[in-house]
Parts: sequence; C-alpha cells; structure tokens
Amino acid sequence: FETLVRRRRSVRKVSGGDIDGRTLENLVESALWAPSSCNRQTVHFRFVKKRELIDALAPAAFDQPILGQPITLAVVCVDTARYRNTTLENNLAPCLDAGLAMENFLLAAARAELGTCVIAGRLDQPLVRSVLRLPDDWIVAAFIALGRPAEQPPPPLRDPAALHMSHENEPVVRSESAYEAFIGRRRRWARAGFDAGRLYRRPKE
Repeated sequence: FETLVRRRRSVRKVSGGDIDGRTLENLVESALWAPSSCNRQTVHFRFVKKRELIDALAPAAFDQPILGQPITLAVVCVDTARYRNTTLENNLAPCLDAGLAMENFLLAAARAELGTCVIAGRLDQPLVRSVLRLPDDWIVAAFIALGRPAEQPPPPLRDPAALHMSHENEPVVRSESAYEAFIGRRRRWARAGFDAGRLYRRPKE
C-alpha cells in the first residue's frame, strides 16, 4: 500500500487517453468503497471522451493545458439530492464525500498504471452543467484527466510527518509550505527586476 501511495503522481503529459469501459468501471468500484456521509454514496463520475465536449469544458477550468491532450476526462459530481432531511449550510459532507472517493479513484488508477491529474478549485459550475446536461442540484467537485502517462515525474518533496501532527492541546507551530517558499522567492526576485518564472519551477502536488 505504501508503495502504491508513493508511486501515484499528477501526470500532465499523456500519450493516449482512450480508456476502456471495464477499466473505468473498476476505478469507480474502488471509489465507491470509500466512506461517505451515512453511506449515502453521493459521488457520480461522468466520463467525457469526445474532443468537442472536452474543448467546451476547458474554459470552466481556465483552459488547463492537460485538457488539450488526448485524455478521458472524469467529471466528479456530488448528488446533493441524496442528503435528504439534512441541511447543507455549513456542512462539508459533500466535499468530504468527493475527496474520499477521489483518493480511492486515484490510487486505483495508479495501480492500473494510468496517469491522472486533478483539476479542482474554482470550476465554472453553470458551464459544466450546461455542457453535460447535469442536474441543477449536482455539485461539480473536480475534473480528473486520465491517460496513459508519457512521463514519470520525479517524487515531489514532502514535509516530515512531525510537521503535520500534534497532540492534545499543545500550541500549534506553523511552518512554511513549499508553495509559500516558492511565492516568496518569486516576489523577491521580481522586486530585484528578474523574471522569476524562468528561475524557479513552481512546486507541484
């Protein structure tokens, strides 16, 4: 298990993305074994292979370059209609359901030697719903680009576990993340008049 966890990467270069239906079904079966709120199993994976549809969806994710490659796109959705008699105000259950299922999905893809890249954050929800004719009460949690990897990115640096754990009510000691360090370096170089984008590679993962 630890080998699989450490082998999974975000792959941004693929050589092909036509994934057969049985493989996709296996990935979803693994995803459904993740815990969900009251076992509601709210997560739905909409797979998109048609180039014209992926192109139509690309603006919803700021035209990420991976979306222009030959991929199968998994659109990860959460069916909020399954939260009957439950208020969703200040309720993180939909986000947790999606995140837990996605991690199982990503690990299953790594086991199948498929490359994946998660695209999440500020997705244009109305645009995705319109292009894919999704119900209005579905939340679009993320895109996952799937394909046969054309690269094997090196292992990214990870913080020591001790920086991300604490006990009881001891004071929290915060540390700078790799991304924060990158931003700090870029700003310092920019103030000095250099093109920081050419000098520092943005940390990934």
